[in-house]
Amino acid sequence: MIQFIHVYKAYSPGYYVLMDLNLHIRKGEFVFLIGPSGVGKTTFLKLIYREELPTKGEILVSGFNVRVLPNHRLPLLRRKIGIVFQDFKLLPYLSVFDNIALVLQILGYPYTYIKQRVCELSEQLDLKEKLKTKVSNLSTGEKQRVAIARALAHQPPLLLADEPTSNLDAKRSIQTIDLFKELNKLGSTVIVATHNRDLANFVPSARMLEIGKGKIKAKIS
Repeated sequence: MIQFIHVYKAYSPGYYVLMDLNLHIRKGEFVFLIGPSGVGKTTFLKLIYREELPTKGEILVSGFNVRVLPNHRLPLLRRKIGIVFQDFKLLPYLSVFDNIALVLQILGYPYTYIKQRVCELSEQLDLKEKLKTKVSNLSTGEKQRVAIARALAHQPPLLLADEPTSNLDAKRSIQTIDLFKELNKLGSTVIVATHNRDLANFVPSARMLEIGKGKIKAKIS
């Protein structure tokens, strides 16, 4: 599913955020990428969905070599990925419903299915009463839940979640991980980047990767 082959990432000459990463994440795995802020978790995810390019090395994702993937083929890769962004990347002038529905509309799903799926997710994430509300009027925690719903909407084969519970209370954090587990049971690969290693307690079968000093320095089974 995902392979990092001698991957380095530098944002300035000689300053490597990630160094010589060699990693294989298999299809259907649930993975926690654990580490404090600033150690490269977000960069790791950005390399997977080709928001960033590696300075050196190869990255294979779902049959695509993302380093050499031409821009016109990038949508083919990203359609396979659901992303929970740390800064949400919602459209503030649209309603909650329209933000969640957007990816389904782009992928050409019929309106009846879109309505059903959005309502289902809004129920699971306690957003049902907010569907007509503009995102700009939501609290930070509500925005995070909308971002989670949008990422899950098309049941992607690969889910990347960047600190998905950072603005949620304990109850809603567990609800979120439970939704990720449901998606994983359907065969999707799930990667959660977080500083909160306690989240892994809710997924005993998950693989834990610890990142620090530019490397994945520990693999805890």
